[in-house]
Amino acid sequence: QKLQHLSNTLEKMKNLITFTLSLLTSSLLSQSFSTDNYDWDDAAYQKVEVDDSTNQHIILSKRLFHYYYSDQNELKGKYLFHKKVHINSNSAIERLNKVYISQNEDNLSNFKARVINSSGKVNEISKDKILTGVDEDTDQEYIYFALEGLEVGSQVEYYFIKEINPGLNGILQEIQAYDPVQRFELDVITPWNLVMAGKVYNMNMEFSTDTSFES
Repeated sequence: QKLQHLSNTLEKMKNLITFTLSLLTSSLLSQSFSTDNYDWDDAAYQKVEVDDSTNQHIILSKRLFHYYYSDQNELKGKYLFHKKVHINSNSAIERLNKVYISQNEDNLSNFKARVINSSGKVNEISKDKILTGVDEDTDQEYIYFALEGLEVGSQVEYYFIKEINPGLNGILQEIQAYDPVQRFELDVITPWNLVMAGKVYNMNMEFSTDTSFES
């Protein structure tokens, strides 16, 4: 396997920054890396400098794509999304009061969420607080959860892992739009025989390949 990595600290910019990753070649190979082993660090309230006009400040926005082959040599994929947000207004509380995650055919394999207030108190969301709903327009199933103890100055952190269709048409990710992002990280873990090329738009950021990574 090889690890392809994009990571940087972003300044407060309102322009849209996107990243695209394209698959160039592929053939069969088997790996043992498991995305499901991912876990977060101990809860910590992180001091941030925010503009009073900013509704929310994204402390961390991390995505990880893992492509691998099954025992039947079928190409599979998993997607990890990890986000930590500093709440800076009542409108941000309303936006984050409930978090929705779409899913198809129960493809969510791991999930955690917590709220950290300015004094360091941690409120973890238990699994019995996770509910399931269906979009009336699209019939798409989703899970959602309510976050308790939100207040201006609180920090919300959550991550989930879900199975995805490992499409070979490339990956397009929005790094930053309206809310300022302090740290963005994108990792793509692939078999040795999958060659990818990456490009960042609207910002000078480098995309690197670490061929020393092993499962």
